[in-house]
Amino acid sequence: MEHGLLDLVTFEKADLSSMPKIQNESVDIIISTRTIADINSFPCRLVKAIAEFYRVLRKGGRIILSDECPCLKAQSEQEKVGVTRWQLAKAISHLIGRPHSHEVEPEDLEFITTLVGFQRCRWAVFKGESIPPRRINHFVVSATETTNQIENPKLRKAFMGEIKAVKKVFDEKGGVFPPRYIFHAVK
Repeated sequence: MEHGLLDLVTFEKADLSSMPKIQNESVDIIISTRTIADINSFPCRLVKAIAEFYRVLRKGGRIILSDECPCLKAQSEQEKVGVTRWQLAKAISHLIGRPHSHEVEPEDLEFITTLVGFQRCRWAVFKGESIPPRRINHFVVSATETTNQIENPKLRKAFMGEIKAVKKVFDEKGGVFPPRYIFHAVK
């Protein structure tokens, strides 16, 4: 591999809430981007994952986590596209019985990490970035595919209309993702 990366890094595919192949206190740093909400799709899975992070990190090891903040209501006109996109994706997934992301407040993440033993927990919230057209197009395709799995025709039609409305607002005004946080803690 280019630049000798394989000599510096070990890659291991694992369920973050159970990583038996990774030894206790064998990892220096854990960096996770846009994963926390997906881990939290399953009850108590996030607590188990944070406990696993603690187990595999060396003393003094660090976690750096980043994800979207929960945002039930858009705080600005530009946030409307991003917030509605999340609401629709979660509602559709729920209706067809598919797991969906559950965003985590940074305060709750701080509680969980402190509970399992992490120290010096710090976090900051940053304004959401502009949504690129490819992400909206991906949302439209993906949401349309999942919406087609809704059995009730009136409900399916209503969701299709909302998907098209999000795309229209984006095409006319653009949009931004909900705010993001970056969270840091030390073992």
